[in-house]
Amino acid sequence: MKGFTLIETMVVVALMGVLLTATSLMMINTLKAKNRTVVMENVEQNSSEIARQIKNLLLAAEVNSILCPVGQGSSITFINSSDQGITSIVCNNDRISSQSGILKINNWLTNEAVKVSNCERFISCSTMPSVDGDKVSSVEFTYYLDSGSTLAGVENYSKKLFNFSVGIRN
Repeated sequence: MKGFTLIETMVVVALMGVLLTATSLMMINTLKAKNRTVVMENVEQNSSEIARQIKNLLLAAEVNSILCPVGQGSSITFINSSDQGITSIVCNNDRISSQSGILKINNWLTNEAVKVSNCERFISCSTMPSVDGDKVSSVEFTYYLDSGSTLAGVENYSKKLFNFSVGIRN
């Protein structure tokens, strides 16, 4: 008689089960790593865009018009030298925005997928003494960006601290 014994068949089925389980776990871990990477890239890209936009806004500010919080705060206001309008950069309600013009329309600097925290310490200004009184010499921005889900079994959450400074031209 030709064929396989029951023992041989059971060994092959067991080996196939082990191989399929190992392959499945490897694929699941690869997908989880990809999701974490996508979330971290989204956080990094948002922070880079926030820093770029804030720097551009502050470089267009009239130096004598910058109103900074004493110590640390969540907003800064200044006159934009290009249109003479009042501009504010504000961190509140999990978002960062710039508000410009008469209607104070919000221009969100963060997207919906990213949340901001540490708004109470968002802005810190350094001053230099001058003949006209103290002038803002640099503005430091500090905030956390987080994105993703913290649900059980979902490992795609990222939270990162960002900090950058903008030197003010005198």
